[in-house]
This record gives sequence, structure tokens and C-alpha cells, in this order.
Amino acid sequence: MRILTIQYVRGLAALLVVIAHNSAFLGEYWVNHIPGALGVDVFFIVSGFIMTFITRQVPERADTFLIKRFFHRPDVMCPLFLSSGLQQSGADVWFQPAGATLDAVL
Repeated sequence: MRILTIQYVRGLAALLVVIAHNSAFLGEYWVNHIPGALGVDVFFIVSGFIMTFITRQVPERADTFLIKRFFHRPDVMCPLFLSSGLQQSGADVWFQPAGATLDAVL
């Protein structure tokens, strides 16, 4: 079952964010009067609802879904897991700026 009206709300929220990011081109008045943060909040709330709604319709375990998703898009997922793994393993200690000490990083 598709809920088209909620997709329209999500599209309007995204449009609100795009307009807020470009409000400087519209003039001084619009910079303070476009609620871009509201658009972000609405977009994420509606997106979470859509993902929950879709996921509840699929009788599949979470681990099965993640494994299938990982192997379906390895071009996106492998760099993501590699970069997050490096970050979690302390890559910021390995790739220090010149002159930085370990005490300053920790």
C-alpha cells in the first residue's frame, strides 16, 4: 500500500530546506523567515515513519535484510564500513597533523 500524501509532505519539507539554504539569494527579509530547521525535522520524522511502515510489511529478519542490502550495494556499503571502521579503530591517532602530539589527540 502506498501513501502518496505523506510523500508530498516529505517533498515539501525537502523543498523548504532547499529554499532555506538558498534564502540569501531571495533577500534580507527571507533569511530570518524561512524555517529550514522545521523542514529538516519534518523530513526525518516522515522518513522514519515511511521506513517503519515499509519494514513492518516485509516478514524478514533484520540480519537477513542487512546482509542482502550489503551485498546488493557493495559500491556504497564497503567504503562506508571501511571509513567507519578506520574512524572507530583510532585512525585519528595514525593520521595526525604535522607537529601534533599523542597527548593533544587523546
